Amino acid sequence: MLNCRRCKSEKLWELGRLQGVDHPVYRCRTCGFLFSPPEVEGLPPRVAPANSAHDADEAQRRLERIAAARRRPSAGK
Repeated sequence: MLNCRRCKSEKLWELGRLQGVDHPVYRCRTCGFLFSPPEVEGLPPRVAPANSAHDADEAQRRLERIAAARRRPSAGK
């Protein structure tokens, strides 16, 4: 069973992938923590998909913002 890395809750949403080869990204319903396990075989039984198309679109936009932020060079380097 997949659990949140921060609070150990089993209540998770699978947010999606930026590209087909990326690891799935999960958001904890309890604490809001975002994480991606290194290897996952299929969707765990208690992970719920997005509730609506709007939720799925919002999750995709968030993932794209995260990816863009990771590509930006940091100011301190």
